[in-house]
Amino acid sequence: MMSDCPDCHGNDYYEKDGKFITCHCVPFDPVHKPSHYTNGGDEPINFIFSWDMGYHEGNIVKYIVRWENKGGVQDLEKCAWYVNDLIRKTKRNGG
Repeated sequence: MMSDCPDCHGNDYYEKDGKFITCHCVPFDPVHKPSHYTNGGDEPINFIFSWDMGYHEGNIVKYIVRWENKGGVQDLEKCAWYVNDLIRKTKRNGG
């Protein structure tokens, strides 16, 4: 990362057309920093951990924040599956 980057000023991301975009100065790493996870500036995993979410909730967040940049409608369908399964399990457990 370059601290003197004219686009992100060392923040790893910048705003363009109302969206946060991972800056070109951040090296591409498909395992540790794939672009479909970092386009919002923060990775979903940080948000998921900060809220101490379970498996279903974490997957819901993951799929909903990346759907436009990775899986499209298929990610929305995956998100809906996790929401519906969480509802079903919660009802079954009296919630």
